Order: sequence, then C-alpha cells, then structure tokens
Amino acid sequence: MIPETLLDKRMVNKYNKLIIEQLIKWQEDSVEDTTWEVAHKIREEFSTFDIWTQGSSYEGAIDMNLMVNQGRINKKDIVVTT
Repeated sequence: MIPETLLDKRMVNKYNKLIIEQLIKWQEDSVEDTTWEVAHKIREEFSTFDIWTQGSSYEGAIDMNLMVNQGRINKKDIVVTT
C-alpha cells in the first residue's frame, strides 16, 4: 500500500508518551479503509510522501508549544523523531 492523502492528525498517549498519528488514505483504497498511522513511521517508510502539504491547515494542526505553555502537556512527554 502507498499513502495517497493525509486526512487528519491527532496526538495520542501511548506508553506514557505523546505520539503524533496521521489518518492516511491509501492509494486504490476507499475512504472507509483509512487508517491511523504513527507519523514518524510513515515518514521513514514513505520518504517521498510529502506530508507537509497534506492534511489540515494550521488551524487544525497540533501546536505543541501552545499546549506546553498552557500546561496541558509536559515537554518531556513529547516524542520527536526525524
């Protein structure tokens, strides 16, 4: 399967760490077959998939700095991978 479109993003708590997941629509699959995938794994496996021009606009994006500043999350709990 090859990713076609990034439909949404979310942050989930797994193993006491905040992980960014992306809702992916796969090529040749219907919208009903979309799946939530761990963002850094999609980046690693499909390096040519341009996630930065896909999905929601800034208003729907996760603003980690804002969440830290509001005390909603701890900076040490954010998993950042490249």
